[in-house]
Amino acid sequence: MGRAFVGGSLPIDGNAVAPDTASPTMDLGGGTLRVIGDLYVEGDIRLTGTVTADTEVLAAGISLTTHTHGGVLTGAANTGGPNP
Repeated sequence: MGRAFVGGSLPIDGNAVAPDTASPTMDLGGGTLRVIGDLYVEGDIRLTGTVTADTEVLAAGISLTTHTHGGVLTGAANTGGPNP
């Protein structure tokens, strides 16, 4: 079995787990962490690997798979940014 380490304080309030201001760290020692259901993160996410999505990725309401661009010209020119 892999290691599991939690630093800082994780007080339990009913069914909610809320970290204190000591910035707790959870180290699962590798392997896979699987979340079944929605995941909400309040803060930045930093990744060192590849992000893979089986369906869709949205950024500020713009679809990664179906968005269009303005300013499309033939030749070596670049397009404009994605259309909302």
